[in-house]
Amino acid sequence: MEETEFTLSFPLDEDGFFRRACPTCSRDFKWFHSDGDGSDDPPVEYFCPYCGFAAEPDEWQTDEQMRYIEEEAIARVVGPALEELEASFESGARSSGGLFELSVSVEMPERRQATPVFEPNDMRRVDFSCHPAEPVKVDEAWAGPVHCLCCGEVADASDE
Repeated sequence: MEETEFTLSFPLDEDGFFRRACPTCSRDFKWFHSDGDGSDDPPVEYFCPYCGFAAEPDEWQTDEQMRYIEEEAIARVVGPALEELEASFESGARSSGGLFELSVSVEMPERRQATPVFEPNDMRRVDFSCHPAEPVKVDEAWAGPVHCLCCGEVADASDE
């Protein structure tokens, strides 16, 4: 099977935070997006600010982000493949090698434009003394402990 790769862009909020969702507790939070200074290797896993669950960097998509990824994949990969199939059906009937080939007409579904993701400037910022360059944003109503994205340590009250 041939693999197709493409790049998608997602918006940040006004403060430069990117929305994520925990694969375990499903709560939305935001982590700070930075290009980094290149001095540190990125973590092999991140921790949920709410439940402390650890997972690899590619496991934190929100439902809305996954819908957008799927819509774009269909538009960029499946759509052109269906168009190619339709073109092959339009070649007409012919006979070759004892077989009769018949042209088949296929109505192609209208290609949908993927719905862009919007990012509001919401949530409460929490900074960490253990990783000061990696703040997170959590739900305004969250009253429980907040775990550091990089090491899972709970933020001190002075960090919030």
